[in-house]
Amino acid sequence: MAMHNACYWLSLRDYPSTTNPTTITVDVPLAQRLTTDSLMRMMTLASNREIA
Repeated sequence: MAMHNACYWLSLRDYPSTTNPTTITVDVPLAQRLTTDSLMRMMTLASNREIA
């Protein structure tokens, strides 16, 4: 698997629900870069039903 440029991720699991249907602003930590290794780890955790 090859990934180019930069991609970052943020889990919204612990964010509160909102009634705003159009836009929500969130801060995405630059330390949470989506790499091949981090994606594989998240997929493994998800398949094992573990919390990341």
